[in-house]
Amino acid sequence: PQVIELLTLRDVFCEEDINKIQEGLVIIRSHGVGPAPKLEFEKRGLSVLDATCPKVGKVQQTVAEQVQQGRHVIIVGERDHPEVRGLVGYGGEHCTVISSIEELESLPAFEKVTLLAQTTQNLEGFEKIRDRLIELYPDAVVKNTICAATRRRQDEIREMAGNVDAMIVIGGRSSGNTRR
Repeated sequence: PQVIELLTLRDVFCEEDINKIQEGLVIIRSHGVGPAPKLEFEKRGLSVLDATCPKVGKVQQTVAEQVQQGRHVIIVGERDHPEVRGLVGYGGEHCTVISSIEELESLPAFEKVTLLAQTTQNLEGFEKIRDRLIELYPDAVVKNTICAATRRRQDEIREMAGNVDAMIVIGGRSSGNTRR
């Protein structure tokens, strides 16, 4: 939020509603977006700087490829997170977002399934869901798409936590990275 505030002072604005963007340079943030907004920007003739994290871009491509192969993509993540909304944009109705084993077990049966993760998810939680998914779908394709840097940070914090009396995590209140 503080960075967005500083950018606003420099006439750079964060806009969630793409219909309000009629002119100027559009910068797609690191979380990325689905293909529909990109096409809309192109149709309007807007200049676009795609700053999507390369790792997120690779997951977007994976979603599209898996759907093209006739697979239903299950994404372990936060349903309303911008990254996840963008990923779902690449899979549409062939994507389902879950955050727990209970949600996995409540899904209808799919013929072919691929499991992916929001890049900032917790590895242990993903692995628990993965293990249950493989019990339900022995031929499931599982792709651990959690960012290696995120995993390292989470591991380092766990290790540090055993060696200190208190720890303060500084980050945005709505940041998945901060919360995890």
